[in-house]
Amino acid sequence: MIDKLDLRIPRHAPFSPAFQRLYRELREMEKGPFHPSKHYEYAGDLREYGHHVRLSVYCQMDKVGNHKLELIDVGLMSRNEILREIDQIFEVDSGRLGIMRVDFAVDVPNLALQWFRETVRVEHKRFRAAVTGERFFSEMGNGNIQTLYFGKRPNLIRIYDKHAECQEQYRVLVRKLGKDVEPPSFESVFGMSDQNSILTRVERQIGTRIPAEVGTLRNVMKSGAAFRPFAKLRIIDHAPTPEPDSEVSFETRCTGLYLRGLAQNEGMQAANAFISKHSNGNASWVRRKYLPFLASNSSGVGLTEADLQRRFEESLTRQMSA
Repeated sequence: MIDKLDLRIPRHAPFSPAFQRLYRELREMEKGPFHPSKHYEYAGDLREYGHHVRLSVYCQMDKVGNHKLELIDVGLMSRNEILREIDQIFEVDSGRLGIMRVDFAVDVPNLALQWFRETVRVEHKRFRAAVTGERFFSEMGNGNIQTLYFGKRPNLIRIYDKHAECQEQYRVLVRKLGKDVEPPSFESVFGMSDQNSILTRVERQIGTRIPAEVGTLRNVMKSGAAFRPFAKLRIIDHAPTPEPDSEVSFETRCTGLYLRGLAQNEGMQAANAFISKHSNGNASWVRRKYLPFLASNSSGVGLTEADLQRRFEESLTRQMSA
């Protein structure tokens, strides 16, 4: 599914009549939502005014001065709701709008983040980070990890504990309602139990060099399911614990178990980086030799790369068909 969507709006695209009146009123408010921003003349969050968007107008970083429309909570929107949100603000051919950023996501229930940590690596992504704690402070090698990053913004793969994120959002909601208001149940808000639920989200953020296959909103809606956002993500698939083998030398077994411990404690990406650094140019040979020691059995207890792509296709197709 699409979890976040930023669209490039041509500078001369007219506002809809209704939004033109609202925009004029908001700009005249002393404490309105619009304020100067780093890259745009004005930017404002319009959620308090019935629109699930952030609008930034007149970009100062390009010669044309286009606008940006950031749709919020896109994962909860259908195709028609996305188009309706755009049409309520601009009179444009929505399908021709260019993509400035798109986040594709897959939700995986009943598979903990630790499993992904031990089994996943991402090709050509040297930067890795683990994020932990209620407010997602960045800490390497700490326990209770809630988020894994592969790469850096604006192009990265992020894997995180969606259930933990929902719990934090629910706590904020309850605080805002106050003590005198009976809050809705966690399950009614998020559609899952607050107790013992496991939900991991795998997300691909694309913020520059948008591939042509998903370069416009029409492309995403018509053929986005054929796109492969997780093509560089690798899930190691083999037996979880190698049995002792008389043909395997003591040194080989010790090295293999060390690499396995590294993958369990710091993640598969860390183990892969360690091999690349210390193998004297023979990383591929080392990975093949010690493959049986490294990770859990994704085909038996988790999911495969093909499963992940299939889930993405199914979720995006559902989202774009309504």
